[in-house]
Formats: sequence, structure tokens, C-alpha cells
Amino acid sequence: MSSSKLIVVVGATGTQGGSVTDTFLKDDTWRVRGITRNTGSDAAKKLSEKGVEMVAANLDDTSSLVSAFRGADVVFSVTDFWQPYMNPANREKAKPGQALNEWAYAYEKQQGMNVFDAAAKTEGLERLVFSTLPGPKKWSNGKIDKAFHFDSKQDAVDYGKATYPELWSRTSLITIGMYLENLLPSSFGNFLTPQKVRIFLVQVDNAAGSALMMPLQVEDGVFAMLSPTPSGSDKVVPWIAANEDTGPLVKGIVASPPSKNLIAYRENVPPEEAMNSWARINNVKVQALETSRDKMVETMGEELGAEIWDTFVYIKDYGFAPEGDPDCVYPEALAVPVKLGTVEEWMRKQDWSPILNA
Repeated sequence: MSSSKLIVVVGATGTQGGSVTDTFLKDDTWRVRGITRNTGSDAAKKLSEKGVEMVAANLDDTSSLVSAFRGADVVFSVTDFWQPYMNPANREKAKPGQALNEWAYAYEKQQGMNVFDAAAKTEGLERLVFSTLPGPKKWSNGKIDKAFHFDSKQDAVDYGKATYPELWSRTSLITIGMYLENLLPSSFGNFLTPQKVRIFLVQVDNAAGSALMMPLQVEDGVFAMLSPTPSGSDKVVPWIAANEDTGPLVKGIVASPPSKNLIAYRENVPPEEAMNSWARINNVKVQALETSRDKMVETMGEELGAEIWDTFVYIKDYGFAPEGDPDCVYPEALAVPVKLGTVEEWMRKQDWSPILNA
């Protein structure tokens, strides 16, 4: 019988889960079981070829998660707001008068609750690592109430903490910082392209930018980027290359005491500093753009415009590590050192030609 431990990875074919899978595969003291809806997909087959035990399970079905978690020493879980939100077919599932992002909030929250329900039934589970984001509605005392893709994760966490105190004592949170991948035109597939962002900028008289902060050329050699913080602000933001950094950070979490919330990043710097790094690498100029709620709503619609606006306001006013949360820790506090690159090092590895030549 193998003496290695078993980590079960929810979303093994995705960005965060894929990083966790890759990291633990490199350590022969661990076995990796990946959860996916479709074990016959190309992504699932590739993981199987690498040695991952792929099993079918559905975050909507707690009993399937119970089966998939069986025998796990560690479970890593991530849920997704954006995929169900971006699926037009789900508009039919919303109640009359219910905005789709409100529906997606409830949908993702329930999936997170299902993870806690299943983990609580998993005998021998040593650690649940739950990927999350801070809840703007909670930490702003209700002032910021439209950042549903943050609140859905926070509210699932609060459910797990209140419902399963014993499991909570074996739970770690990982709060994923600002995706560096959001700077890339491929970050949402075909949802945002340089051409679509250009239309957005023109519509608001160059006063705003991509919801995903993708750089856009506004004149020869000059690019614009939407920032969650005002120009000149020294407010730092945790930046993470999720497809590279999540796995090493989760491994560090597993080696550290539970009941903490890791603010996950490779570098904690103001957005303007990150923008300047991008400009320096590409030998161009960059300017930070500011906008208003009204302009975002006008060009992106009430749902998405208010969602992104409230997210930016929350980041600007409160940040990723809420004051009053005593459980927040930072990568340097992990029991084992986790060596990640810098924001600039990540940028230098990317192909920016689709943006530079758009």
C-alpha cells in the first residue's frame, strides 16, 4: 500500500487547480486526484497521462463530491462565478426580475457550501484549502453591495465556519490576489479583445479601460490601463500569476498551521508601479485611466458595470486583507519559503504582440 498522501483538486483542469495539480505532481510523496465534470475532455486526458487520477464530480451535487473526496488527506477547492455568469443560457434560470450576477452569486455560493458539506463528511481529511475572496458587503458594512463575485466566496466561507467548527479547525483559506493574467487579451477567451476594449474606450471618451485592465493603445506609443486605484496612489495590490503561483502557495499552506487566510501574491505593489513595469518592458508609455460608475454602467450595462465598479471601489478603499480579520497572513509567514518571481519577471515571459499590434 502506498505511503504517499492524497490531495484531491477541484477544478484540476482550470487555472488555479491546474497550478496545484502541477505542483503536487512534482513531489512523489503525494498522489493527485483531479475532479472534473468531463473526464473525457482533452484537458482531463492530458492530466491522466501525467499521472493524475481523474474522477467525475459536480460541484452542484454534494454526493458526487463526497465520493470524489473519499480517502483524501487534503482537498483544494475553487469555485467559479464568471463562467456561469457569461453563459447566456443561465438567464433563463434567474428568477423574474433577478439580475444574472445575483443569480450567479447564489449559484457559486451554493457550490462553495457544497464543498464544505462534502469535506465535513470526509473521514481522515487533514486539511481543506478553500480558494476565496474578501466580501465587500461584509467588510464595508453594506456600503458596497454589487461585487457579487467576491461576496459569493466570502458568504460560502462564513457558512463553512459557522456550520462546521471542527472542520474549520482543519481549514485554510487562500485569498487569490489580482490576476496578472487579466492583463492578457486571452484572459476571458473571446469576451474581451483589444478591438472590443477600443470600442469601450471610445464610448467613454478615453476615460476608462478594460474591466480586466488589459492595456490598450490610445495613440502612437502610448497605452492606457484602467486602474483600481487613482493615479499617484501608493495603495498596494497583491498581484499573482495564478497559473504559476497558486500551486506553490497551496503547498506552503499545507505545510503550515491551519485556520489562517493567506493573502496570495508574488508581489504587493501599487497598480501604477505594475503599469510602469509593463511600459518599460515594451518600451512604450502608459497612463492610468480613471472612470465613474455611470460611465461603466453606460458602456457595460447595469449588471457588469456596477459589478466591476464596486469591485474597484472595494479594492481602493479596503484592499484584499480586510482590517478586522485577524486570520490574514502573508506568504512570508508560511512555514516553508515559497519562492515566486516578481511582477516584472512574469511580464517579460509573456507575448504582448496581440496588444502592441492591435
